[in-house]
Amino acid sequence: MFTTIRQQGWVNGSAAITGNILLVLFLLMIIFSLQCIRQREGFYMFFYYSHLLFWPIFVLLVIHSREFWKWTCGPMFLYMCEKIYLLKRYLPQNGRTHLKSFKIEDNSAISFIIKRPVYFNFNIGDYVYICFPRIASHQWHPFTISSCPENKEILRIHMMKKKNWTRKVYNHFYREWERQNVHDENSTVQVASVTTNTPTPQTNYPYLLNSTESIWIEGPYSSSTSYMFNCEHVVLIGAGIGITPYASALESLMHYFRKQQTICEHCRHVNYNHDAIQQRKLQKVDFIWVNRDVENFSWFFQLLNDFENEQLTYLETLRANNVTPKRYIDFHFYFTSLKSNNQRMIGCAPFDFAVKVYEHVSSCDVLTKMKTKTILGRPQWSLLFAEFKAEHKKTSVFFTGKPVMGDEIKRWCDQYQFLYYHEPYF
Repeated sequence: MFTTIRQQGWVNGSAAITGNILLVLFLLMIIFSLQCIRQREGFYMFFYYSHLLFWPIFVLLVIHSREFWKWTCGPMFLYMCEKIYLLKRYLPQNGRTHLKSFKIEDNSAISFIIKRPVYFNFNIGDYVYICFPRIASHQWHPFTISSCPENKEILRIHMMKKKNWTRKVYNHFYREWERQNVHDENSTVQVASVTTNTPTPQTNYPYLLNSTESIWIEGPYSSSTSYMFNCEHVVLIGAGIGITPYASALESLMHYFRKQQTICEHCRHVNYNHDAIQQRKLQKVDFIWVNRDVENFSWFFQLLNDFENEQLTYLETLRANNVTPKRYIDFHFYFTSLKSNNQRMIGCAPFDFAVKVYEHVSSCDVLTKMKTKTILGRPQWSLLFAEFKAEHKKTSVFFTGKPVMGDEIKRWCDQYQFLYYHEPYF
């Protein structure tokens, strides 16, 4: 294995030795690239440093074979061009920016409001790689942009805390919020001690705090969601944090509706350019959000509630103009922690009874506080897809979530001949 007698290799006799070393280095790269190892807590650095072995591997390959350099000139030129191009992420106009604020949504999710660089352009569903240099200047991780392209001032990103770099980021900003909160509480307690001697009670989620933390952005990179406006009927399915690319799409749709809106200066009557709306290729959206935790619905409550109210206003103008009301979007919310309304109790009252009383009194859902009713349990895909098939000639399904759920949805799409797109799950 280590003989130099055959005199093979660019450096005489080096082929066998360099070949064995290359084999070991490639095995190390492959092992530390495995998802089961790379995503283990504390193992990301092994993945990162093992890929820096690319440089000694390249040198060894040149020594290993006399003709290797001829085959690598082209790829290495493209590689260097890419590295030079990516330097733009450190420029203030393209990628180097800062936070405006962050919001700790709950004990497992955080969202960031980022000042949008001047020359940063993107489409709905696009994702970016982000880096917090104060936390780890060498780590870049992908996240979907959940704000719409029409908003020229900010970018919004949601992050789920997991057992990796995201936990470090979450804890960093949670500690920052705690420091600010302790300062505010001390000031409040000093005033309270003079008056009532009663401390301020603990604040519930979400926690919002302004911040100027530095952040670097690389991208954007496109995804299939950007093609949804070329479809007639779209089904957007998100599981948990997987809803983020579709939040961008909904916000963009709402901007379009408001752009077609006219308000009378005298009577404040609202009307829409119905012809422009009807001429769009995208005629109907079904928005399906599956959540295990009821608190997750609060992440995009304001956006969903605004769109729900915007559609109600739109339908009212259709009725006023003697036009048959046609819904543009339907929301489907599923809360999977409960399988049936009859299986749980609130005090001594059945959950189903309590929900009906609350909806009758407040005219909104008990879980989401929206007019759309939340369904307990998993979606009945057979019933949903059969309904879509009966109402629409051509349907495109976009899904972001875990592969197990995606495989089930794809089987139903194949059965009903729907187009299926699986987004990356960050």
